[in-house]
Amino acid sequence: MLIYKIIAFILLKFLKLYSEVIPITIIFIYCLILGFPYSCLRAFLFLFFKFLNKKGYNHYTRLDIFSLTLLFMLFFNPYRIYNLGLILSFLVSFFLIFKNDIIKIKNSFLNLYLTSICIYFLTLPIVLSFNYEISLFAIMFAPIITILISYIVLPITYLLAIIPVLDGLLRYLYLGLNSYILNLNQMALIIKFGSFNILQAFIYYIIFYLVVISSRKNKFKYFLLMSLYLFFINNIKLINPYNLITFIDVGQGDSTLIELSHNRGTMLIDAYNCIDFLKSKGIKKIDYLILTHSDDDHIKQASEIIDYYNVKNIMIPYYDDGFNIEGCRLRKGDYFYLDDVRVNIIAPIRGYEDNNSNSLVLKFNIDGYSFLFTGDMTIQEEDDLIKSNINLKSNVLKVGHHGSKTSSQKDFIRFVNPDYSVISVKRDNYYGLPDLEVVSLLEQTSTVLQTKDCGNIEFYIYDNVMKVKPYR
Repeated sequence: MLIYKIIAFILLKFLKLYSEVIPITIIFIYCLILGFPYSCLRAFLFLFFKFLNKKGYNHYTRLDIFSLTLLFMLFFNPYRIYNLGLILSFLVSFFLIFKNDIIKIKNSFLNLYLTSICIYFLTLPIVLSFNYEISLFAIMFAPIITILISYIVLPITYLLAIIPVLDGLLRYLYLGLNSYILNLNQMALIIKFGSFNILQAFIYYIIFYLVVISSRKNKFKYFLLMSLYLFFINNIKLINPYNLITFIDVGQGDSTLIELSHNRGTMLIDAYNCIDFLKSKGIKKIDYLILTHSDDDHIKQASEIIDYYNVKNIMIPYYDDGFNIEGCRLRKGDYFYLDDVRVNIIAPIRGYEDNNSNSLVLKFNIDGYSFLFTGDMTIQEEDDLIKSNINLKSNVLKVGHHGSKTSSQKDFIRFVNPDYSVISVKRDNYYGLPDLEVVSLLEQTSTVLQTKDCGNIEFYIYDNVMKVKPYR
Protein backbone atom coordinates (compact mmCIF):
# COMPACT_ATOMS: atom_id res chain seq x y z
CA MET A 1 0.00 0.00 0.00
CA LEU A 2 2.91 2.33 0.75
CA ILE A 3 4.51 1.62 -2.64
CA TYR A 4 1.17 2.18 -4.39
CA LYS A 5 0.69 5.55 -2.69
CA ILE A 6 4.27 6.65 -3.48
CA ILE A 7 3.87 5.78 -7.16
CA ALA A 8 0.48 7.50 -7.37
CA PHE A 9 1.93 10.61 -5.67
CA ILE A 10 4.91 10.79 -8.08
CA LEU A 11 2.64 10.42 -11.10
CA LEU A 12 0.31 13.18 -9.90
CA LYS A 13 2.90 15.59 -8.46
CA PHE A 14 5.60 15.46 -11.09
CA LEU A 15 3.89 14.15 -14.22
CA LYS A 16 0.44 15.62 -13.59
CA LEU A 17 -0.91 12.21 -14.47
CA TYR A 18 -3.71 10.79 -12.36
CA SER A 19 -3.95 7.17 -13.34
CA GLU A 20 -4.51 4.12 -11.16
CA VAL A 21 -3.77 1.69 -14.00
CA ILE A 22 -0.02 2.39 -13.93
CA PRO A 23 0.57 1.95 -10.16
CA ILE A 24 -1.68 -1.14 -10.08
CA THR A 25 0.29 -2.64 -13.00
CA ILE A 26 3.59 -1.90 -11.23
CA ILE A 27 2.25 -3.43 -8.00
CA PHE A 28 1.15 -6.52 -9.96
CA ILE A 29 4.68 -6.92 -11.40
CA TYR A 30 6.17 -6.36 -7.91
CA CYS A 31 3.94 -9.08 -6.38
CA LEU A 32 4.78 -11.38 -9.29
CA ILE A 33 8.51 -10.95 -8.59
CA LEU A 34 7.89 -11.78 -4.91
CA GLY A 35 6.02 -14.94 -5.92
CA PHE A 36 2.60 -13.67 -4.78
CA PRO A 37 2.74 -14.56 -1.07
CA TYR A 38 -0.73 -14.67 0.48
CA SER A 39 -0.59 -11.27 2.17
CA CYS A 40 0.63 -9.59 -1.05
CA LEU A 41 -2.00 -11.32 -3.17
CA ARG A 42 -4.70 -10.24 -0.72
CA ALA A 43 -3.50 -6.62 -0.76
CA PHE A 44 -3.30 -6.58 -4.57
CA LEU A 45 -6.80 -8.01 -5.00
CA PHE A 46 -8.15 -5.46 -2.53
CA LEU A 47 -6.60 -2.72 -4.67
CA PHE A 48 -7.88 -4.23 -7.90
CA PHE A 49 -11.49 -4.57 -6.76
CA LYS A 50 -11.45 -1.03 -5.35
CA PHE A 51 -10.17 0.13 -8.73
CA LEU A 52 -13.12 -1.60 -10.45
CA ASN A 53 -15.41 0.15 -7.98
CA LYS A 54 -14.05 3.58 -8.87
CA LYS A 55 -14.34 2.88 -12.56
CA GLY A 56 -18.00 2.10 -12.07
CA TYR A 57 -17.81 -1.42 -13.45
CA ASN A 58 -19.26 -2.77 -10.23
CA HIS A 59 -20.42 -1.44 -6.90
CA TYR A 60 -18.81 -3.45 -4.13
CA THR A 61 -18.92 -2.79 -0.39
CA ARG A 62 -15.75 -3.32 1.61
CA LEU A 63 -17.16 -6.64 2.79
CA ASP A 64 -17.85 -7.62 -0.84
CA ILE A 65 -14.23 -6.87 -1.74
CA PHE A 66 -13.01 -8.87 1.25
CA SER A 67 -15.25 -11.85 0.36
CA LEU A 68 -14.42 -11.81 -3.37
CA THR A 69 -10.70 -11.71 -2.58
CA LEU A 70 -10.95 -14.71 -0.25
CA LEU A 71 -13.10 -16.68 -2.68
CA PHE A 72 -10.73 -15.87 -5.55
CA MET A 73 -7.72 -17.15 -3.58
CA LEU A 74 -9.48 -20.32 -2.42
CA PHE A 75 -10.93 -21.08 -5.87
CA PHE A 76 -7.46 -21.86 -7.27
CA ASN A 77 -6.21 -23.65 -4.17
CA PRO A 78 -8.76 -24.56 -1.45
CA TYR A 79 -5.96 -25.85 0.82
CA ARG A 80 -4.81 -22.26 1.33
CA ILE A 81 -7.46 -22.10 4.05
CA TYR A 82 -4.97 -23.96 6.29
CA ASN A 83 -2.17 -21.46 5.70
CA LEU A 84 -1.44 -19.49 8.85
CA GLY A 85 -0.47 -16.34 6.92
CA LEU A 86 -3.78 -16.36 5.05
CA ILE A 87 -5.82 -16.99 8.21
CA LEU A 88 -4.20 -14.14 10.17
CA SER A 89 -4.19 -11.77 7.20
CA PHE A 90 -7.90 -12.16 6.47
CA LEU A 91 -8.91 -12.25 10.14
CA VAL A 92 -7.25 -8.86 10.71
CA SER A 93 -8.65 -7.47 7.44
CA PHE A 94 -12.16 -8.57 8.41
CA PHE A 95 -11.87 -6.71 11.70
CA LEU A 96 -10.53 -3.56 10.03
CA ILE A 97 -13.59 -3.41 7.76
CA PHE A 98 -15.77 -2.79 10.81
CA LYS A 99 -13.18 -1.02 12.96
CA ASN A 100 -14.78 2.43 12.67
CA ASP A 101 -18.10 1.02 13.87
CA ILE A 102 -16.42 -0.51 16.91
CA ILE A 103 -13.76 2.02 17.92
CA LYS A 104 -15.19 5.53 17.80
CA ILE A 105 -12.37 7.45 19.49
CA LYS A 106 -11.10 10.40 17.43
CA ASN A 107 -7.62 10.64 18.96
CA SER A 108 -5.50 8.93 16.29
CA PHE A 109 -2.88 7.43 18.63
CA LEU A 110 -5.47 6.10 21.07
CA ASN A 111 -7.48 4.78 18.12
CA LEU A 112 -4.40 2.95 16.82
CA TYR A 113 -3.64 1.59 20.29
CA LEU A 114 -7.15 0.21 20.81
CA THR A 115 -7.13 -1.23 17.27
CA SER A 116 -3.87 -3.07 18.04
CA ILE A 117 -5.30 -4.39 21.32
CA CYS A 118 -8.43 -5.66 19.55
CA ILE A 119 -6.36 -7.32 16.82
CA TYR A 120 -4.14 -8.95 19.45
CA PHE A 121 -7.10 -10.55 21.22
CA LEU A 122 -8.90 -11.36 17.96
CA THR A 123 -5.94 -13.39 16.70
CA LEU A 124 -4.92 -14.82 20.08
CA PRO A 125 -6.38 -18.36 19.67
CA ILE A 126 -4.76 -18.64 16.22
CA VAL A 127 -1.40 -17.31 17.40
CA LEU A 128 -1.45 -19.63 20.43
CA SER A 129 -1.89 -22.60 18.09
CA PHE A 130 1.75 -22.18 17.00
CA ASN A 131 3.32 -19.84 19.57
CA TYR A 132 1.80 -21.20 22.82
CA GLU A 133 2.70 -18.02 24.74
CA ILE A 134 1.05 -14.74 25.73
CA SER A 135 3.29 -11.68 25.78
CA LEU A 136 2.07 -9.01 28.19
CA PHE A 137 4.68 -6.68 26.74
CA ALA A 138 3.20 -7.09 23.25
CA ILE A 139 -0.25 -6.08 24.51
CA MET A 140 1.15 -2.89 26.02
CA PHE A 141 3.62 -1.83 23.34
CA ALA A 142 2.47 -3.37 20.03
CA PRO A 143 1.15 0.02 18.72
CA ILE A 144 4.53 1.68 19.36
CA ILE A 145 6.33 -1.09 17.49
CA THR A 146 3.77 -0.76 14.68
CA ILE A 147 4.50 2.97 14.35
CA LEU A 148 8.28 2.40 14.39
CA ILE A 149 8.10 -0.30 11.71
CA SER A 150 5.48 1.34 9.48
CA TYR A 151 6.60 4.97 9.56
CA ILE A 152 10.35 4.83 10.25
CA VAL A 153 12.00 1.44 9.57
CA LEU A 154 10.09 0.55 6.39
CA PRO A 155 10.51 3.98 4.70
CA ILE A 156 14.23 3.92 5.57
CA THR A 157 14.48 0.47 3.96
CA TYR A 158 12.94 1.78 0.72
CA LEU A 159 15.11 4.90 0.76
CA LEU A 160 18.28 2.83 1.14
CA ALA A 161 17.18 0.59 -1.71
CA ILE A 162 16.50 3.54 -4.03
CA ILE A 163 19.26 5.95 -2.87
CA PRO A 164 22.22 3.86 -1.61
CA VAL A 165 24.31 6.99 -0.88
CA LEU A 166 22.09 7.57 2.18
CA ASP A 167 23.45 4.36 3.70
CA GLY A 168 26.06 6.07 5.86
CA LEU A 169 23.55 8.60 7.16
CA LEU A 170 20.69 6.22 7.95
CA ARG A 171 22.54 3.05 8.87
CA TYR A 172 23.02 3.95 12.54
CA LEU A 173 19.42 5.12 12.96
CA TYR A 174 18.25 1.83 11.42
CA LEU A 175 20.57 -0.33 13.54
CA GLY A 176 19.65 1.62 16.67
CA LEU A 177 15.93 1.02 16.14
CA ASN A 178 16.59 -2.64 15.39
CA SER A 179 18.58 -3.08 18.62
CA TYR A 180 15.86 -1.25 20.56
CA ILE A 181 13.14 -3.59 19.26
CA LEU A 182 15.29 -6.68 19.96
CA ASN A 183 15.95 -5.46 23.50
CA LEU A 184 12.20 -5.01 24.02
CA ASN A 185 11.82 -8.65 23.03
CA GLN A 186 14.08 -9.68 25.94
CA MET A 187 11.58 -8.14 28.39
CA ALA A 188 8.51 -9.69 26.82
CA LEU A 189 6.93 -10.84 30.14
CA ILE A 190 5.95 -14.19 28.68
CA ILE A 191 3.17 -16.36 30.10
CA LYS A 192 3.45 -20.04 29.13
CA PHE A 193 -0.13 -20.69 28.07
CA GLY A 194 -0.55 -23.54 25.59
CA SER A 195 -3.10 -23.78 22.81
CA PHE A 196 -6.91 -23.71 22.90
CA ASN A 197 -8.99 -26.73 22.03
CA ILE A 198 -12.04 -26.22 19.79
CA LEU A 199 -14.50 -25.73 22.66
CA GLN A 200 -12.25 -23.28 24.49
CA ALA A 201 -11.73 -21.24 21.31
CA PHE A 202 -15.49 -21.20 20.60
CA ILE A 203 -16.29 -19.84 24.08
CA TYR A 204 -13.45 -17.33 23.78
CA TYR A 205 -14.83 -15.88 20.54
CA ILE A 206 -18.32 -15.60 22.01
CA ILE A 207 -16.86 -13.46 24.83
CA PHE A 208 -14.76 -11.47 22.34
CA TYR A 209 -17.88 -10.79 20.29
CA LEU A 210 -19.65 -9.50 23.42
CA VAL A 211 -16.70 -7.18 24.09
CA VAL A 212 -16.81 -5.83 20.53
CA ILE A 213 -20.56 -5.19 20.25
CA SER A 214 -21.18 -3.95 23.79
CA SER A 215 -21.61 -0.29 24.59
CA ARG A 216 -18.64 1.65 25.95
CA LYS A 217 -19.76 1.37 29.58
CA ASN A 218 -20.18 -2.44 29.29
CA LYS A 219 -16.93 -3.12 27.41
CA PHE A 220 -14.86 -3.16 30.59
CA LYS A 221 -17.22 -5.69 32.17
CA TYR A 222 -16.88 -8.11 29.25
CA PHE A 223 -13.15 -7.47 28.93
CA LEU A 224 -12.82 -8.43 32.60
CA LEU A 225 -14.82 -11.58 31.82
CA MET A 226 -12.39 -12.39 28.99
CA SER A 227 -9.41 -11.87 31.30
CA LEU A 228 -10.93 -14.15 33.93
CA TYR A 229 -11.66 -16.77 31.26
CA LEU A 230 -8.01 -16.69 30.06
CA PHE A 231 -6.84 -16.96 33.68
CA PHE A 232 -9.12 -19.98 34.19
CA ILE A 233 -7.88 -21.74 31.04
CA ASN A 234 -4.28 -21.06 31.99
CA ASN A 235 -4.75 -22.58 35.45
CA ILE A 236 -7.21 -25.36 34.61
CA LYS A 237 -4.59 -28.00 35.53
CA LEU A 238 -5.01 -27.02 39.19
CA ILE A 239 -8.55 -28.44 39.19
CA ASN A 240 -7.96 -31.29 36.73
CA PRO A 241 -8.73 -34.51 38.68
CA TYR A 242 -7.14 -36.90 36.14
CA ASN A 243 -3.71 -38.46 36.21
CA LEU A 244 -2.56 -38.44 32.61
CA ILE A 245 0.20 -40.44 30.92
CA THR A 246 0.81 -39.40 27.31
CA PHE A 247 3.00 -41.44 24.96
CA ILE A 248 3.88 -38.66 22.52
CA ASP A 249 3.98 -39.35 18.79
CA VAL A 250 7.50 -38.03 18.13
CA GLY A 251 8.40 -40.20 15.12
CA GLN A 252 11.37 -42.55 15.42
CA GLY A 253 12.17 -41.76 19.02
CA ASP A 254 10.82 -41.76 22.56
CA SER A 255 9.11 -39.24 24.80
CA THR A 256 6.43 -39.77 27.45
CA LEU A 257 4.78 -37.15 29.67
CA ILE A 258 3.37 -38.02 33.10
CA GLU A 259 1.06 -35.41 34.69
CA LEU A 260 -0.39 -36.04 38.14
CA SER A 261 -3.84 -34.75 39.03
CA HIS A 262 -4.27 -31.18 40.30
CA ASN A 263 -0.84 -30.27 38.89
CA ARG A 264 0.87 -32.14 41.74
CA GLY A 265 3.83 -33.22 39.62
CA THR A 266 5.15 -33.50 36.06
CA MET A 267 7.68 -36.01 34.76
CA LEU A 268 9.09 -36.38 31.24
CA ILE A 269 10.68 -39.67 30.24
CA ASP A 270 13.04 -39.09 27.29
CA ALA A 271 13.12 -35.97 25.17
CA TYR A 272 12.95 -36.52 21.42
CA ASN A 273 11.09 -33.88 19.33
CA CYS A 274 8.59 -33.14 22.10
CA ILE A 275 9.05 -29.51 23.15
CA ASP A 276 6.32 -28.17 20.85
CA PHE A 277 3.90 -30.68 22.34
CA LEU A 278 4.86 -29.64 25.87
CA LYS A 279 4.32 -25.97 24.99
CA SER A 280 0.97 -26.71 23.33
CA LYS A 281 -0.17 -28.46 26.53
CA GLY A 282 0.67 -25.36 28.56
CA ILE A 283 3.25 -27.23 30.66
CA LYS A 284 4.84 -24.69 33.01
CA LYS A 285 7.22 -26.88 35.01
CA ILE A 286 8.95 -30.24 34.80
CA ASP A 287 9.82 -31.78 38.14
CA TYR A 288 11.77 -34.74 36.73
CA LEU A 289 13.42 -35.27 33.35
CA ILE A 290 14.36 -38.94 32.97
CA LEU A 291 16.78 -39.72 30.14
CA THR A 292 16.84 -43.49 29.79
CA HIS A 293 20.08 -43.48 27.77
CA SER A 294 22.23 -41.22 25.61
CA ASP A 295 21.08 -42.09 22.07
CA ASP A 296 19.91 -39.07 20.08
CA ASP A 297 16.42 -40.51 19.59
CA HIS A 298 15.93 -40.24 23.36
CA ILE A 299 17.73 -36.99 24.30
CA LYS A 300 17.65 -34.78 21.17
CA GLN A 301 15.80 -31.86 22.79
CA ALA A 302 16.94 -32.41 26.37
CA SER A 303 19.15 -29.29 26.56
CA GLU A 304 16.42 -27.13 25.01
CA ILE A 305 13.84 -28.44 27.50
CA ILE A 306 16.21 -27.92 30.45
CA ASP A 307 16.78 -24.29 29.43
CA TYR A 308 13.13 -23.50 28.70
CA TYR A 309 11.58 -25.15 31.76
CA ASN A 310 14.41 -24.83 34.28
CA VAL A 311 13.98 -28.54 35.10
CA LYS A 312 14.30 -29.30 38.82
CA ASN A 313 15.73 -32.85 38.63
CA ILE A 314 17.58 -34.59 35.80
CA MET A 315 18.06 -38.37 36.03
CA ILE A 316 20.46 -40.37 33.82
CA PRO A 317 21.72 -44.01 33.89
CA TYR A 318 24.70 -44.86 36.09
CA TYR A 319 26.73 -46.78 33.48
CA ASP A 320 26.12 -44.59 30.41
CA ASP A 321 29.05 -42.22 29.71
CA GLY A 322 27.58 -40.73 26.55
CA PHE A 323 25.90 -37.71 28.20
CA ASN A 324 27.08 -34.11 28.00
CA ILE A 325 24.35 -33.20 30.51
CA GLU A 326 24.89 -33.25 34.26
CA GLY A 327 22.35 -35.28 36.19
CA CYS A 328 21.77 -37.67 39.06
CA ARG A 329 23.04 -41.11 38.02
CA LEU A 330 20.69 -43.98 38.88
CA ARG A 331 20.84 -47.78 38.88
CA LYS A 332 18.93 -50.76 40.31
CA GLY A 333 17.66 -50.12 43.83
CA ASP A 334 17.39 -46.32 43.54
CA TYR A 335 14.05 -44.56 43.74
CA PHE A 336 12.51 -41.11 43.98
CA TYR A 337 9.07 -39.62 44.62
CA LEU A 338 6.94 -37.62 42.20
CA ASP A 339 4.60 -36.20 44.84
CA ASP A 340 3.12 -39.42 46.33
CA VAL A 341 4.15 -41.68 43.42
CA ARG A 342 7.24 -43.76 44.12
CA VAL A 343 9.31 -44.31 40.96
CA ASN A 344 11.51 -47.40 41.29
CA ILE A 345 14.67 -47.90 39.22
CA ILE A 346 14.94 -51.64 38.54
CA ALA A 347 17.78 -51.49 35.96
CA PRO A 348 20.56 -51.23 34.93
CA ILE A 349 21.74 -53.93 37.31
CA ARG A 350 25.36 -53.72 36.07
CA GLY A 351 27.41 -52.16 33.28
CA TYR A 352 27.03 -53.65 29.78
CA GLU A 353 29.16 -53.42 26.66
CA ASP A 354 26.06 -52.68 24.55
CA ASN A 355 25.02 -49.20 25.71
CA ASN A 356 21.34 -49.97 24.99
CA SER A 357 21.52 -52.45 27.88
CA ASN A 358 22.58 -49.62 30.18
CA SER A 359 19.14 -48.03 29.78
CA LEU A 360 17.24 -46.91 32.85
CA VAL A 361 14.23 -49.14 33.49
CA LEU A 362 11.49 -47.56 35.60
CA LYS A 363 8.44 -48.99 37.32
CA PHE A 364 5.78 -47.03 39.17
CA ASN A 365 2.17 -47.24 40.32
CA ILE A 366 -0.56 -44.62 39.89
CA ASP A 367 -3.90 -45.32 41.59
CA GLY A 368 -3.35 -49.07 41.42
CA TYR A 369 -2.16 -49.19 37.78
CA SER A 370 1.48 -50.10 37.15
CA PHE A 371 3.71 -48.81 34.32
CA LEU A 372 7.00 -50.26 33.13
CA PHE A 373 9.37 -48.14 30.97
CA THR A 374 12.26 -50.02 29.40
CA GLY A 375 14.20 -47.52 27.26
CA ASP A 376 16.22 -49.45 24.65
CA MET A 377 17.02 -52.38 26.94
CA THR A 378 18.17 -55.60 25.26
CA ILE A 379 17.47 -59.28 25.84
CA GLN A 380 20.66 -59.45 27.93
CA GLU A 381 19.30 -56.88 30.38
CA GLU A 382 15.88 -58.60 30.33
CA ASP A 383 17.54 -61.90 31.34
CA ASP A 384 19.22 -60.20 34.31
CA LEU A 385 15.91 -58.67 35.40
CA ILE A 386 14.16 -62.05 35.23
CA LYS A 387 16.95 -63.70 37.27
CA SER A 388 16.78 -60.95 39.92
CA ASN A 389 13.23 -62.04 40.88
CA ILE A 390 11.87 -58.49 40.61
CA ASN A 391 8.08 -58.27 40.24
CA LEU A 392 7.79 -57.21 36.60
CA LYS A 393 3.98 -57.52 36.30
CA SER A 394 2.64 -54.25 34.85
CA ASN A 395 -0.61 -53.02 33.37
CA VAL A 396 1.19 -50.91 30.75
CA LEU A 397 4.51 -51.82 29.12
CA LYS A 398 6.51 -49.24 27.20
CA VAL A 399 8.04 -51.69 24.75
CA GLY A 400 11.85 -51.67 24.59
CA HIS A 401 13.85 -50.41 21.60
CA HIS A 402 10.79 -49.39 19.51
CA GLY A 403 9.68 -52.99 19.04
CA SER A 404 13.02 -54.32 17.84
CA LYS A 405 13.72 -58.07 18.15
CA THR A 406 16.83 -57.22 20.21
CA SER A 407 14.40 -56.92 23.13
CA SER A 408 10.92 -58.14 24.18
CA GLN A 409 11.72 -61.86 24.31
CA LYS A 410 8.90 -64.30 25.08
CA ASP A 411 9.91 -64.97 28.71
CA PHE A 412 10.16 -61.28 29.54
CA ILE A 413 6.72 -60.55 28.07
CA ARG A 414 5.33 -63.51 30.04
CA PHE A 415 6.71 -62.09 33.30
CA VAL A 416 5.42 -58.56 32.60
CA ASN A 417 2.06 -59.87 31.32
CA PRO A 418 0.85 -56.36 30.28
CA ASP A 419 -2.71 -55.34 29.47
CA TYR A 420 -1.38 -52.70 27.05
CA SER A 421 1.91 -52.59 25.16
CA VAL A 422 2.94 -49.24 23.68
CA ILE A 423 5.47 -48.96 20.85
CA SER A 424 6.89 -45.55 19.93
CA VAL A 425 7.80 -45.78 16.26
CA LYS A 426 7.66 -43.80 13.02
CA ARG A 427 5.64 -44.95 10.03
CA ASP A 428 7.78 -46.41 7.20
CA ASN A 429 10.93 -45.96 9.29
CA TYR A 430 14.39 -46.84 7.97
CA TYR A 431 14.82 -49.76 10.42
CA GLY A 432 11.60 -51.58 9.49
CA LEU A 433 10.35 -51.42 13.09
CA PRO A 434 8.48 -52.78 14.90
CA ASP A 435 9.49 -56.37 14.25
CA LEU A 436 6.40 -58.40 13.31
CA GLU A 437 7.40 -61.33 15.53
CA VAL A 438 7.66 -59.03 18.54
CA VAL A 439 4.24 -57.53 17.78
CA SER A 440 2.79 -61.01 17.46
CA LEU A 441 4.23 -62.04 20.86
CA LEU A 442 2.87 -58.90 22.50
CA GLU A 443 -0.58 -59.41 20.99
CA GLN A 444 -0.86 -62.79 22.69
CA THR A 445 -1.11 -61.10 26.10
CA SER A 446 -1.98 -57.45 25.48
CA THR A 447 -3.52 -54.76 23.30
CA VAL A 448 -0.69 -53.33 21.20
CA LEU A 449 -0.76 -49.60 20.51
CA GLN A 450 1.72 -47.97 18.12
CA THR A 451 2.26 -44.21 17.82
CA LYS A 452 2.63 -44.54 14.04
CA ASP A 453 -0.99 -45.71 13.90
CA CYS A 454 -2.53 -44.03 16.93
CA GLY A 455 -0.68 -40.72 17.17
CA ASN A 456 -0.44 -39.58 20.80
CA ILE A 457 -1.65 -42.31 23.16
CA GLU A 458 -3.19 -41.08 26.41
CA PHE A 459 -3.95 -43.08 29.56
CA TYR A 460 -6.39 -41.30 31.90
CA ILE A 461 -6.58 -42.54 35.48
CA TYR A 462 -9.27 -41.32 37.87
CA ASP A 463 -10.90 -42.92 40.90
CA ASN A 464 -9.11 -46.25 40.27
CA VAL A 465 -10.37 -46.46 36.67
CA MET A 466 -8.06 -46.24 33.66
CA LYS A 467 -9.20 -45.24 30.16
CA VAL A 468 -7.14 -45.28 27.00
CA LYS A 469 -7.56 -42.56 24.40
CA PRO A 470 -5.49 -42.80 21.18
CA TYR A 471 -5.45 -39.60 19.09
CA ARG A 472 -6.37 -41.59 15.96
